[in-house]
Amino acid sequence: MKKILREVIIFSILFLLYFGYSQEQKIQETRFHQYSKKAKGMGGKLEVITASWYGKEGIDKFYTGEILNDGRILLGGISEDKGLLLFLTDNGKKIEKEVKIDGVYISFIKQGKDGKIYFSGKSNNSFIEYLNINKIQIIKNTYPPETSPKGNDMFLGEISKDGRIEKVYIFEKAEGIIPDFGRVGLKEKIGIPFFVLTNGDVIFEVYKRIYKLNPKGEIREIGKTAYVLLGVDEKRNAYITGGDTNTRTGREPWRCPRFFINKIENGEDIDSLWNWEPKLVGEDKYRLVADSGFKFPVVVTPEGDYVVIGWSDGGNTVFLREPKNLDIEVKYGFIDSLWGAKVGKFSRIMKVDSIEGVFKGGSIWCTFLKDKNQPNSSDIKDICITEEGNIAFISGNTHYIIETPDTWSKNYLKGGSGDAFSIFSSDFKNLLFSSAIPDAQLNGLSYKNNTFLIYGSTKGIRSGCQCDICKERELILKNQIQENFGGSEDGYFLIAKLKDK
Repeated sequence: MKKILREVIIFSILFLLYFGYSQEQKIQETRFHQYSKKAKGMGGKLEVITASWYGKEGIDKFYTGEILNDGRILLGGISEDKGLLLFLTDNGKKIEKEVKIDGVYISFIKQGKDGKIYFSGKSNNSFIEYLNINKIQIIKNTYPPETSPKGNDMFLGEISKDGRIEKVYIFEKAEGIIPDFGRVGLKEKIGIPFFVLTNGDVIFEVYKRIYKLNPKGEIREIGKTAYVLLGVDEKRNAYITGGDTNTRTGREPWRCPRFFINKIENGEDIDSLWNWEPKLVGEDKYRLVADSGFKFPVVVTPEGDYVVIGWSDGGNTVFLREPKNLDIEVKYGFIDSLWGAKVGKFSRIMKVDSIEGVFKGGSIWCTFLKDKNQPNSSDIKDICITEEGNIAFISGNTHYIIETPDTWSKNYLKGGSGDAFSIFSSDFKNLLFSSAIPDAQLNGLSYKNNTFLIYGSTKGIRSGCQCDICKERELILKNQIQENFGGSEDGYFLIAKLKDK
């Protein structure tokens, strides 16, 4: 009897040890590990060419940037107390020209097919003095009579290829008459959102109105909007506005997405997507109660599809359904579910047929806790598209970022936090590349001819998270344009190229 009892006890102990080990293995192998292993990477095909800081003793930041038609790099932002335009050679290894401008804060830069470069931001009276001293043409535009102006002026200017400011349109006290830019991710980019069409026209938003500037310098108002200009669709001769709105229903969802398509010719309505009544989506039949909205920008593919950034504070969002049919569920690619999520901020990239409004693919973007199957917060900040249709994006992330084996941070399967650069395949089934960019605050990215430009700012090496996971990483630097860190905060940029083989 004692022998049997002893064997039972031994068996029980072995069972408990095995069961405990099995449970531990299940905990160790969470979705963080599963998605990380699923992300194969590009095998080193994406190479960092240049990564550098730029700055003096004060605060320097890059808020915008563009790969110019001739391959050179143009970055814009602030340098201490002045606006900054920084021209670099095509590999970013050498400064070609620095332009410091009194009284401005530069938020957006774009170049048209014809080579003309535009920039915008906010300004004060020192900018007017600077323009007058340098004999630069000023065209003042006053606010509409029914508005209540306040705050700084905003401007849209033209720059020559060699960095000379040629003309500036001033919009008086426009800063106080803008939509809530922060809700579409432009909190630090206070300026005039604009897009340059292939015919040279510029579509822009100021005073809660959409305007067109033609190559002759003539400005015409197109329409009014309470939302933010998110993109343009040249095939349909349309512009896109949106964001999200307070539902004011006293029940969830508190905020609903808004996405409108209008004619460039006269501002007339063409269509809207995900434009549901809050009470409808929040009722018992659907219970799509997560707050949701759109981010800047909307990218249009060569085929005419829209690639959009959506955000939600939970998994039960209207983005689970077709843009025009709440009764049809949609299927996502690489990350397809937020099950187990608590309240946070989660992102989605979605591709939609612009004519039919049909969902064509997408992926959720989030981090995952390492010790349990729970999604963690991520926030996509900017997107662009390659010739192959792959979607590149930057994001801000809590711990544990999904990275690929060829990550630049060398932190694969460790799960650090912070800002990151990633690329989805055109069908969103594969995560082609993903890397944390340690110690950097990223503000945007640009792409042209197999080259990515990523930009923002840094507070120096090891200025980011220094927990046990993140302390092994440090700011990526290569072929720096200045040897040492300048000061309290420097502008930061990284140029990466896709190898042919």
